[in-house]
Amino acid sequence: MTTPVPCLPVDYIQISVFETITGYSADAVQKKIQRGEWREGLVWRRAPDGRILVSLRGYHKWVENQVQGA
Repeated sequence: MTTPVPCLPVDYIQISVFETITGYSADAVQKKIQRGEWREGLVWRRAPDGRILVSLRGYHKWVENQVQGA
């Protein structure tokens, strides 16, 4: 039997983890950032070490605010 790993509530995650969870590729994330679809401070932030971290809360807000196509 394996020991369960405690799961802490996390908001900001690395792009590689975000890719695994959502299916959005790292390239797709970078393009959304470059095109300004995802604004810094709302959907993503740059960590002190320079890495881009995606906010799960910001991502959920982005998804929920999308206008449905006709």
